[in-house]
Amino acid sequence: MKIQKAKFLRVGALVSVVAPLMLSNSAMAWGPERPTYTNNAPADHAVFNSITDNPVLGDERDFVRIVELRDGDDAEKNTYTNNLTLEAGKRYGVFIYYHNNASGTLNDAAHNYVGVARESKVVSNFPHEIAAGETKQISGLIRSTTTNPEAVWDEANVTAAQDLTLHYVTGSAKITNDWGANGSVLSMHLFEEGDLIGTNDLNGLVLGCYEYSGYITYTLEAQGIDNPTPPADDPDPDPVDDPVQPETPNTPATPKELPKTGPVEMIVGFVVIAMVVLGFAYAFKSNRAYKKATQTKGGKSSKKK
Repeated sequence: MKIQKAKFLRVGALVSVVAPLMLSNSAMAWGPERPTYTNNAPADHAVFNSITDNPVLGDERDFVRIVELRDGDDAEKNTYTNNLTLEAGKRYGVFIYYHNNASGTLNDAAHNYVGVARESKVVSNFPHEIAAGETKQISGLIRSTTTNPEAVWDEANVTAAQDLTLHYVTGSAKITNDWGANGSVLSMHLFEEGDLIGTNDLNGLVLGCYEYSGYITYTLEAQGIDNPTPPADDPDPDPVDDPVQPETPNTPATPKELPKTGPVEMIVGFVVIAMVVLGFAYAFKSNRAYKKATQTKGGKSSKKK
C-alpha cells in the first residue's frame, strides 16, 4: 500500500496523512513527561511532538502507529493503530510522525533561530522474533541537540498470532514531507544510532510549525517459524551382544592310573644305571691296558737290535 503524501498548509493545519490515523489514544507508552501545547498556543522553543490537538493525530505524543499493508480493494481496510496482531506471510507498515511544535515566527535570525531543531534524528527498533501470543513493541524516538526535551519516544504494540520473525524490507524506510527531502530513503542507521531527517535535505534541520512536519515509514515482513519437526523416535541402537563367555578349556585327559613308581621299579632302574656305568668303566680300563701292552712290547724289540 502507498501511504498518501501528507499535505501541510502554511496556516498550520495538517489536512491529511491518511484518515485512519484519527483514533483514540492508547495507554501511555510515550515519554518523557513534558509540557504540552495546542494549535493556538504553540511552543516558544524547539520541541517535538507535544501538541495535544493535532487535527489528524490528536495527541502527538502518540506518534508511532502500525498498519497491515493490503493491496487492491482491500487497501481501504488499512487502519493505523497502536495495537495489532501479526500473521506470518503478511507485510506491515510502521509510521513515525515528527513535528517541531515551535511557533513558525521563531525560525529567523531575529529570534536567534530558537525555533529550529538541529541535528534531528529518528531511531526505530522492532522485535526480531515473537512467540505465539506474545506482545512486544515497535518503538520510535526523535532526538535533537536543540530541543527541550532532547528526545521523545513512543511505542506501538504487536502481538504474534503464531511464532514468527520480523524482517525489514530493504530500502523501504522513507521520509515524507512537502520539501526537498521528500521521498529520501533512510539508511540502516535508522535502526542503530539514528538517521538524520530534515526539511530540504537530510541534514538534521527541522523548522518549527506544521508546514515543516512529516513522517517516516518503513515496511516489515512477518515470517513464520516452522515448528521444528519433532525428532522421530530414535531407532534402537545396534544391539550389543551379550559378552561371549570364553569356552571352558578342554580338561586334560586324566589317566586311569598313575605311572607305577614303587620300590621294585626303582631298584630295576638303579641296576640298569649301574650296569651302564660299569660297562663304560670296563671299556676304559681295557683300552688303557691295550695301549700299555703295546708300548712295552715295542720297547723290548728296540733293545735287541
